[in-house]
Amino acid sequence: DKLVTSIQGAEVVNMPGEPANSFYGYIFDGVYSTAEEASTANLRNDKLILYSMGDAKYRDISGPNGNPDGIINNYDKTVIGSSNPEQFGGLSNTFTYKRWSLNTFVQFVGGNEVFNYVRSQNESMKGIGNQSTRVLDRWQYEGQVTDVPRALYGDLIGNSDFSTRWIEDGSYLRLKNVSLSYTIPGEFLAFKNAQFYLSATNLLTVSKYLGYDPEFAFSSDHVTQGIDYGLTPQSRQFVIGVKLGL
Repeated sequence: DKLVTSIQGAEVVNMPGEPANSFYGYIFDGVYSTAEEASTANLRNDKLILYSMGDAKYRDISGPNGNPDGIINNYDKTVIGSSNPEQFGGLSNTFTYKRWSLNTFVQFVGGNEVFNYVRSQNESMKGIGNQSTRVLDRWQYEGQVTDVPRALYGDLIGNSDFSTRWIEDGSYLRLKNVSLSYTIPGEFLAFKNAQFYLSATNLLTVSKYLGYDPEFAFSSDHVTQGIDYGLTPQSRQFVIGVKLGL
């Protein structure tokens, strides 16, 4: 009753009662701080390797019989977010005072989740490539409390598996455009009229997203929406100009 599609680093699912192409993975509950904590949980991955201190804690949701079975595998994957926003829109306003005019456009998106693929690669610690400074907070000694698992070459245990660890709130509020202008209605030099203006684009963004830019689209294909592969963020631009009436 569900169709799971794998896309580089992610899984999306279509199933009754859920938004189309929802993210599908494990629920990440932190890191095993001590050997006792890992031993008490007594969980194994799909290769039957026992999780130990410093490893990711994934929630054991179900098993072949519908009950938790001590093994983290496909039975424990669930819907962990959707790229479909619950609200989106924009608000445009123009304020005028005598010859001055101020135009603003604000846009917003809310209630959507995104998969930060870039962060999943820069914090996986499963190879010898460069990583972000975030991995300096990785688990390194017994008793350490952190939400970054230990470094493990090859990651046979699956600490970097697709999970809520990589899913972030994609909501944002952006001051998309601001334009201030001053109009000279009469003759200006050899021209009938003139308007001087100053405009700014992408001036301010309010968001909890840790990636470059919460406003992105890898392609027009709906199945890839909400997956951030590290596209060039939209730049902040400033323009000064004049419009002349002939």
